[in-house]
Amino acid sequence: MKNKLLKRLKERKGQTSVEYILIIVVIVGAVFLFGDRLKEGLKTATDTLFGQINSAIGEKIP
Repeated sequence: MKNKLLKRLKERKGQTSVEYILIIVVIVGAVFLFGDRLKEGLKTATDTLFGQINSAIGEKIP
């Protein structure tokens, strides 16, 4: 029985559509759970990046 199961698992190649759907469900669930934190973190990161760019440009312009 165990050998048959192992043989069957080894024969499978690639991912099935069910596995893709499960991956999508996990990603969507994470976005719903942590969406606010992700938005805030992304906003902070972009604000910091654009602030650094603006200060670098401002230093070069006489």
